[in-house]
Amino acid sequence: MTDIEASVLLPHLIEKASAAKGRFRDKLQELVKLIAEEKLYPPQKLGLLVCIPIIERSGHAKARALATRELLTCLGNSGLSAIGKRGIQIIAKSFSDENLPENKTALLDLIMLIVNKMNGDIHKYAKVCGTSNLSDKAKSLVEERWAKNNKANPSSLQESESRRPSTGQSRPRSTSRSRG
Repeated sequence: MTDIEASVLLPHLIEKASAAKGRFRDKLQELVKLIAEEKLYPPQKLGLLVCIPIIERSGHAKARALATRELLTCLGNSGLSAIGKRGIQIIAKSFSDENLPENKTALLDLIMLIVNKMNGDIHKYAKVCGTSNLSDKAKSLVEERWAKNNKANPSSLQESESRRPSTGQSRPRSTSRSRG
């Protein structure tokens, strides 16, 4: 699947999967899960080209929540390169602006994984986000949650990350460009 095809089809699929009912919802969410697990489209590109724009622009709360959950998978598989600096800023802004508790919790879980990938450096995270994207209240919530997680179980985030399914072998970096 090309990037253009993915940027047209996958946001629509995620929007539909979040709004569908019953059996259709289950099937569409299975399809989204297959896509996120690198069966059809690389998770690194899925995060940048599909999930981040949905979180930024979608008017549907369920679609934003589904995109946030898929970003957790992308981050687990590909690391911070799955969202990039702009993605981190958009997630921080969305967290600061979100009103629904379910979405706010999902975004906070995502932020905890991001901070964990930054070796627990909340100040580095706040610096990347900037003051215009991460409100003081949101920053204090992140710091509070991080402290709570580390106090309860200092190695809990590392253990949960190691329990994630492995994608298999590491890929060697290609030095030449391939034509898609």
